[in-house]
Amino acid sequence: MDFSLNVPQESLIDTNFELIPQRRKIEVNGLNENNEVQVIVSDTKLLQSESSHITLKPYTIYVSSVLVQGSQSHVIPTKRMSHYFTVIIKVMMLKVETIYGGVKVHDSMLFKLEIVINETFDSISIEEEKPNGTRIDDFSLPGFKDFEFVDCPEFTFEQNTIYTNKILDRERGNSEYHCKIKATFEKDNQCTLRDVGSVIISIEDINDNPPVFPRQTYFGKVKENDPEAVVLFQDTSGKSVKITTADRDITPNNNITYTLSGGDDLPFSLTNNDRDAVIKVKRNSEIDKETKDNYIFIIEASDGINKNSATVTIEIIDVNEPAKFTKKNYTFNVSEDDSNVFVGYVIAVDEDKNEKYRKNKYNILSGSFGYFEITQNGSLYLKNTARQKQTLFFELIVSVSDENLPEERETTNVTIRVTDVNESPKFNQSLYNFLLLEGDACMDGMGQVYAYEIDFKDTDNSMFKFSIESNLFNVDPETGNITCKNSLDYERKTEYELEVKAVDKGSPPLSSTTKVLVKLEDANDNDPILDVGTNPVILCSNIRIKGKPITVVRASDADSGLNGQLTFSITKINGEDIFGIDDSGLVFVKEENNTLECNKNYTVEITCSDNGVNPRSVRRNLKVSVSAQGIKGLFKESEFFFNITEGVEYTNLPGLYFNQDVVSPTAQLFIEDRDAALHFSLRNKTLIINGIFDRENKTEYRIILKATETSGQSDIAVIRIHIIDVNDNPPVITDKNYIRYLSLYEGMKIGKLLIRVEASDADETKNTLFTYSLLTPNIPFIINSTTGNIITSEILDREKTSIYHLLVSVTDGNFTDVAYITVEIRDVNDNPPVIQDPGFKTINVTENLVHQAIPIKIRDEDSIGSININLNRNCPLSLNNPLSSNVQQSGSIATGELNFRKSLDYEEQTKYECIITATDGNYTTNKTLVINVVDVNDNSPVFHMIPEEIRVDAPINPGDILVDMINATDADSGSNSQIMFSVEPEEYYKINKNTGEIRFKSLQNDSNLVITITATDSGIPPKSSVAKINVTILNDRPKPEFIGLRDDLEVTENNVYQNLYTVKANISNITLANGERQCEFNYSIKGNSNFEIDEKGGNISLVKALDREELVSLDRLDRLSRLGLVVEAKTECGNFPVSSSTTLFITIMDENDNKPECKQQLQRIEILQSLSINDEVSKIEAKDDDGGYNGIQTYAATSTLEYFFINPKTGLISLKKKFPTSRKAEDYLISALVADPNNNLVCNISITVNPDNFNAPVFSQSKYTTSLDIGAKKGEVLVVDDLKASDKDNDTITYNLDPDERLFRINSSTNGPIITLTSDIKVDIQTVIILKVYAVDDVSPIKTGTCTIEIAIEGQFCLQESSYRGVKADAETATLFQILFYSMILALSLCVVLLVILCYKWRTSNRDKTKMEAYYKTAYLRPQNYDDVVGPGNNNGYTYADETNFDSGLDPYYSRQVNPIYVRASLMERARFDNLSPRSTVLEEPPPDYM
Repeated sequence: MDFSLNVPQESLIDTNFELIPQRRKIEVNGLNENNEVQVIVSDTKLLQSESSHITLKPYTIYVSSVLVQGSQSHVIPTKRMSHYFTVIIKVMMLKVETIYGGVKVHDSMLFKLEIVINETFDSISIEEEKPNGTRIDDFSLPGFKDFEFVDCPEFTFEQNTIYTNKILDRERGNSEYHCKIKATFEKDNQCTLRDVGSVIISIEDINDNPPVFPRQTYFGKVKENDPEAVVLFQDTSGKSVKITTADRDITPNNNITYTLSGGDDLPFSLTNNDRDAVIKVKRNSEIDKETKDNYIFIIEASDGINKNSATVTIEIIDVNEPAKFTKKNYTFNVSEDDSNVFVGYVIAVDEDKNEKYRKNKYNILSGSFGYFEITQNGSLYLKNTARQKQTLFFELIVSVSDENLPEERETTNVTIRVTDVNESPKFNQSLYNFLLLEGDACMDGMGQVYAYEIDFKDTDNSMFKFSIESNLFNVDPETGNITCKNSLDYERKTEYELEVKAVDKGSPPLSSTTKVLVKLEDANDNDPILDVGTNPVILCSNIRIKGKPITVVRASDADSGLNGQLTFSITKINGEDIFGIDDSGLVFVKEENNTLECNKNYTVEITCSDNGVNPRSVRRNLKVSVSAQGIKGLFKESEFFFNITEGVEYTNLPGLYFNQDVVSPTAQLFIEDRDAALHFSLRNKTLIINGIFDRENKTEYRIILKATETSGQSDIAVIRIHIIDVNDNPPVITDKNYIRYLSLYEGMKIGKLLIRVEASDADETKNTLFTYSLLTPNIPFIINSTTGNIITSEILDREKTSIYHLLVSVTDGNFTDVAYITVEIRDVNDNPPVIQDPGFKTINVTENLVHQAIPIKIRDEDSIGSININLNRNCPLSLNNPLSSNVQQSGSIATGELNFRKSLDYEEQTKYECIITATDGNYTTNKTLVINVVDVNDNSPVFHMIPEEIRVDAPINPGDILVDMINATDADSGSNSQIMFSVEPEEYYKINKNTGEIRFKSLQNDSNLVITITATDSGIPPKSSVAKINVTILNDRPKPEFIGLRDDLEVTENNVYQNLYTVKANISNITLANGERQCEFNYSIKGNSNFEIDEKGGNISLVKALDREELVSLDRLDRLSRLGLVVEAKTECGNFPVSSSTTLFITIMDENDNKPECKQQLQRIEILQSLSINDEVSKIEAKDDDGGYNGIQTYAATSTLEYFFINPKTGLISLKKKFPTSRKAEDYLISALVADPNNNLVCNISITVNPDNFNAPVFSQSKYTTSLDIGAKKGEVLVVDDLKASDKDNDTITYNLDPDERLFRINSSTNGPIITLTSDIKVDIQTVIILKVYAVDDVSPIKTGTCTIEIAIEGQFCLQESSYRGVKADAETATLFQILFYSMILALSLCVVLLVILCYKWRTSNRDKTKMEAYYKTAYLRPQNYDDVVGPGNNNGYTYADETNFDSGLDPYYSRQVNPIYVRASLMERARFDNLSPRSTVLEEPPPDYM
C-alpha cells in the first residue's frame, strides 16, 4: 500500500503527517537526524468490535534510500529553474497484534511514504506567432535525462532543448505557461518518470490584434440647439455607455487613436479621454431636429498598425420649441350681419418631431371685444354680429403657445374688415308726445324727433333726412325739429297726431316712420262771463241777519282747468264787509252789525276771476235795495236744516214754511241748486222729495230757494239736508280681481307679508268695523283679523304643495263678503335632476349587432328649467329626438331614448364610458354608464409580409430553419385572437404552432415545393387563413452575407423612426455576369409590418409605433426586451438568384405610458402590537406595467404617519415607533401616494394592530374533584370549588366543554364557568365521570387552557319493590346472554383451529407417502420381510414403499436410504451425517436381493 504526500521543504523536519487510507491511520512524527521515521499504525476497523483489544507497538523505520537531500542549486546556461527534491521512504512489513474473541490475531501491512519537495525555476520567454518548432531555450538538470512536459502540449523537448509545438497566440492562449517537467534518473535503469520541477514560459506580445469596439453600433442622443453638448450614449436598458475599444495587445501595442468620418461637414467633434472617445457638438454648429433628426457616421480606432470601425448613430432629441405662424399678418373679410360663421385659418406650424411637443394652444390676446373666438386648430370664428361694434375693421393679436411652455408664445396680427349692409334709419321712439301751450309759441319749435343709423358712419347708408305731410306743421329735414305754421287754439282742438318719416341715401333708399302726438295746453286767454241777474231787494228786517242770503250770481269761463275755475269777491261798502259771496255765487249778509239803512240802494261791485297763471277777471255791479215795505221776508228762516234717514221713503220735508201772509199765491219759487233740483221739486209751495235717498251716494244736499213776488220782492233760503246712515251696505273686499291670483316663490320665510286684504263699506264708520278671517284649513298662512294682513306661517315649499286656494271672509257684523285667492307657489330651481333610467351602471354589448335603444328617464322635483342631457364625445350613444317633458305638480319628468350611433366594433374600442350629464340650468347631475363591447370572432387571421418564394441554399439538414417566424395577427381579442399555425406537407416540414417557425423535417425530393401555412384562431367557430410559399432548394451557391451588423439598436415605444438603421449585404466568390460591376441587393423585412425597409438602399424605418407592454404580453420580446426583426437580402447577381436573411435584435425602450395601479381597492394588513421598531409590516401592493425608470419610483404617505415609515423606493412599510400597550385592536388607515415619473395615485392600506396574546388562560388547578348525587336532575348546577381560570394578559375568558359532551353544558361568567346538567342522571351511569373544561381568551392568536374535573356519582338510587324485581330480572337476563355469546365464540374458535391442524397433517402425510414410493422404485429396494432386514420389533431396517409411518426415517431431502437414528439425532450429529457422500449407505452389507 503506497502513500504520497507533497509538502514544502522547510516543513519536512519535525512535522506530523496524517494519512487515512482505507480506514487505517498512520502518524509520521518526522525525520530525525538519522533519517528515521517513527510510525504508529492502528486498524480502525478492528476498533469497531466491542470485544477487541488492540495492542499498539511502536516501530522504527529506516530510510532505505535518499536520492536528493537538502536544497541544491543547478546552473543552466540560459535560465535558472526550480528543482523537485524527492525523498522516498520504504517501509518494511509492520505487524499488528490484537485479541479477537479470545483468539490472538496477527496482521501485517507494507507501506511506502514518498515526500516531494518542490522549487520553481526562473521563467523563459518567446514572441507570439512564431512558427511551429521554434527553439525557445536549453534545459538540463544534473542527474536526470529524458525530460518531458507533463501538462504543456504547446512545448516539447528535443535533446534538452525546448521547442514550440504550435503557433502561439498570446491573446487566444495564455500569456504565461507553468509547465511541470518530468525526467528519469540517469543512473536508474528503469524508465520511471519523476517530477523534477517546473518552468515558466512567458509569451511576448506583438501588435497583431486590431482594436475592437464592444459594440458595432453606438446609439447616442443630444438635444437640438445645444452647442458644445456632449453626446450621451446608452445601451438598450438605458444605462450609459462609453465609446471605447478593447485591444488584446498590451502597451504600447494597444495605444488607440480615434477619428470620425464625415470631415468638416459633420457637426460633431472628437476628443480622446484615456481609452474613451468623447463626441460633442461643434461650437459653431447648429443642430436642428426638424432639419435632420439623426446622424450616422463611422468612428475609426487605430493602434498604429491595425484599424477597426463602428457605426455611430446620434439621434437629435427634440426640444420643445414654440410653433411659428406661417404669416406675420392675416387679413379676412366679414359682413356686419354675419354671426357664428367661419372667418379663416390662422395657422401656426410646429415642427417638433415629438408628438407631445405639438400640443399647441391658440388664444386671442386683444382686439376681439368678445366678437371672435379661435379653436385649437387655428380656426377663427365670428360669434356675434359686428353691427353693434360700428367699426369697419378689427385688429386682433393672436398667440400660439405650447401647453408645456405657456410662457413662450408667438403672436401674429389679424385684420378683419367688416362690410356694411344698408339698414333703414331707426327712430329712438315709436311715439313722441309733445305738450305745448296754445298760441303761436310753436312756430319757433315745439319738439324734436331723433333717429339713428346702425350703418357705418360717414357712408351713404348712414345719412338720412326727415319729412312730414301736414298743413299745420313742418319738420327740419336735418335736425328733426317740428314747428307749426300758424298759431294753435286749444278751444278749437286740443291734440294733433302726426307721422314723421326718415329716409336714408342708400341704394335703394330705406325709410322708417314714427308717430308724433301733439297735445295743447290751455292758455288763459278767455275772460270770465259774469251774470248778476236782477237787482235784489232786501227788507230792512233782514239786513242785520248774518248769513242772510240776498241773491245768486252766475258766471262762466271758456277756458279749462284752473283757467276755467272761478272765484268771486265783493267790494266793501263804506269800508265794511257787509256782504259776502261764496264760490257758488251766493251773496249773503256777512256782518250783522252793519251800517245799512232802510229805503236806500247800495251798489256792490262783484269781481269774478279765474285761477289761471295770469288770472283774468271781470267786474259787475250789483244794486241792492233795502226796502222798508213788508214786515217779514218770504221765508220764515233764511236757512233750514233737515235729517233724513236713508232708505226711508219721504214725500215732503216737514217744517219748511213760507210766510203765507207775505208770499202771495202768485209768488214764484226757484231751486237755484242744480244738483238739488234733480231730487227735489216745488209743488204748491211745498218741497216735494222725489225718490228714496241713499247716503252712500250723497251725504248732504244744499238747496237754494229763491222766491220772487210779483211786486219784485225776492227772498232766498238755504236748505241743508243731511242723510242719516244705516247699515244697509255689506263690506266689499276691494280689488278682488287684483288679489284673486297671487304668485309667490317657494322658500319664503315665516312671517313674510303675502298681501293685505282691504275692504270698504259705503256706510259710515260706526257701521264699518270689519273682522277678517281665513276659512281654508291646513294652509301655511294666517290673517290678521283687524288689519287683513295675510302672512306665512310656514316656509313655502313648492315640491310639497304648489297651489293653495284661500277663502278670505270679512264681516261688519251684519253683512259678509268673501274673496277667493289662488296662491301659486312658483318654483325655485332648488333641486338637482335625478337620472332614474338607465338604472344600471354597466351593460355588455355584442359587437356588430344593432342594439335596441336604451330608455332614459330624468326626474326633477322642480318644475322650472328645461331638462337637457349631454353625452361626452367618446360615448357611442346619442339622443336622436329631444326629451319629452312632462311637467307635473310634483316635478318634471323628461323621457327619451339613447340610441347607438352605429354598431360597435370590439377591435376599434373595447370599452366606452358614457358620462350622461343632466342639467336643469342650475344644477347638474352626472351618471356614468360603462359599455363593455363583447368580442365575437368576426375577423380571420391576417398574414403579414409572407414571401411568395423562399430560396434555400443546399445542403439542408433536418432541423434547419426555413422561416424564423410567421407574422399573423387577428384583430379579435382573447381566445378569438390566439393563432395556431399548421403547415403542409407535414412529411417535409414542421412548424411551431405558436410562433410559426418552420424547420425542415426531412429532405424534400423536389427542388421546388409549395408549402401551405394555415393560421387558425381559437374562436367559436374558428376562422382561418391560408398562405402559400414556394420553396426552392438551390445547390451550393455563394450566399449574401450581412456586414457590420449592429447588436445595440434601440427604439422607444410609441414613436416612429425614420432611417433607423441601414443594413448592407455582400457576396463573395461569385462570378459576375457580363455588364455587372457589383451585386445589387433587394432588401425586405419578413413578418413585421411595423417596419419598412428601402428595397434598394437597405434603410430601415419604424413607421408604426410599437407598444412595449403589448409586445411583452404577446411574448414577442426576449429577456433583454429585444424584438427580433428578420431582414432578407436577395440578389440575382451572377445570373442566378440567391438570398439570405439575418435577425436584427432591436431593444424596445420603455416610455412612461402606463399609470400605476393599486392591486386592491383597500389593502388590509393585520400585525401584532409587540412589533419592534424597523420591523417589516408589509409592502404597498401596486403595479405599473412600465418598467425600469418609468415604473413606480416613489412611495409616500399623503399625511404624517406616527407609527409607520414607508420606504420611498420599495414601498415597504415598517414600524418607526412602538405601539402603546392596549388590550384592544386599533385600526390605522394609510393613504400612500404611488408615483412614477409622470403619474401618481393614492392607494389605501388598512392596518389592524392586534394586542399580543402572550399568555394562555391558566386554571388554578389542573384537576378538580367533586361529586354529584345519583338522583341529580336536569338543570342542577355542578359545584366545583375554585373552578376559575386567569389570564396574565387580562383577556376576557370564555369557557367551553368538549363538543361531544352531551350530559353537561357550560356558561361563562366573570366568576368562572357555570356547569349544569342537560338531563337527569341515569341509573346505569358510571360511578366516575371525567369532564374536560377549556378556557379560551379573546385576543388573536387565541390561546387555550384546560383542566379536568373528576365527578364521583354518590348516593343510593331507591326503587319500589316491584320496580326492583324488574330491574334485577333484566340484569340477570343480560348476564346470561353475555355468557352464552362468549361461549359460542370460544367454541367456534376451537373448531377452526382443529380443522387447520387436520388439514395440515393430511397434506404432510400424503406428500411423504408419495416421495417414499418414488424412492423405492428408484433404488430397487424390495425386502421380502420387514424382520428380514432389521428383525422383529426393531426399526433399524428398511421401510417398504407402501408404509406411511413417518418414523420409518425417510428423509425427503436426500435421494438415499436414511437410518431412522439419523432422523432423531441431535443437531451436532446431523451435521456429522451431512458430511457423508450423497450415495453412501449406513448398512454394512446390502440386502440379499441386490446380490
